Amino acid sequence: DWYGVKYGGGKFIAFMFSSSTAFAYSTNGTSWSTGSFGTFSPAALSLAYGNGVWVGSSLGNGFGTWRSTNGGSTWTQVLTYATNNIGKLDFVGGVFLMWCNTAMLKVSVDGASWTAVPSLGFVPDSCIYFNGVIWAITNGAQFYSTNGGLTWGYTTSRPTGSSTVYNLSGSVSGAKSFVLPYTTSGGSP
Repeated sequence: DWYGVKYGGGKFIAFMFSSSTAFAYSTNGTSWSTGSFGTFSPAALSLAYGNGVWVGSSLGNGFGTWRSTNGGSTWTQVLTYATNNIGKLDFVGGVFLMWCNTAMLKVSVDGASWTAVPSLGFVPDSCIYFNGVIWAITNGAQFYSTNGGLTWGYTTSRPTGSSTVYNLSGSVSGAKSFVLPYTTSGGSP
């Protein structure tokens, strides 16, 4: 069964959460071809694209993180874990964020070298980058980083006087979406 689809570098990649190493790719979203993760283990959990690089997390081959610099043609393992603690990957604000199910978060610019930073203790529902700030939410909690994910703050308030509204999808107190207001007059977290 198909698990997800991501877009980057002019290509859609649809991936499965199964025993298959195959994925589908398309440059137009209409015509699809089959690719292979090769030694990238089956059961891809998450994919992200940024800075010309695809990064994927896997539940097999030691629960690893894999990287492709050629549009998904070949994959190289960059991290291995003893247990499954990889939650998901995001690319926001020029950095990859690897959210783990344990108290860990890893940050990378290139998908090859990763820095462990204190975690928020959860895998967020959604992440966006806007106006120099990375926002992450889950169950009503609003966290933000102004330095590429290296440190995080928490806020319960939102900027006031908002004249423009941007949507950050996720689940907040049972709601299907969360709206992050932004003030054009320079409101901050």
